[in-house]
Amino acid sequence: MVQSEAATYLTGGDWVEQYLQPLAEVLGEHVRVAARVTGVSRADGDRIVDADREAQPFTVGIANTDGSDG
Repeated sequence: MVQSEAATYLTGGDWVEQYLQPLAEVLGEHVRVAARVTGVSRADGDRIVDADREAQPFTVGIANTDGSDG
C-alpha cells in the first residue's frame, strides 16, 4: 500500500502552542512551572502490597526552584 502524503509530526514549538499552552490555561493554578518532579507514586501506597492499588490516586513529589518542597 502506498501513502499519498508523508506523515507529518509536530515540532516542539507546535506541541507547546497547540496542546500544552491551551491545556495549561484550562488547568490554571494546577500547572507548576519552574519545578522539578522528584517522584510519582500511589497515595498511601506500599510497594509490596498491591490490593486495591489501582483505586488509589497518584501523588507527585516536586521541588520548587527556590528549594522548597511543593
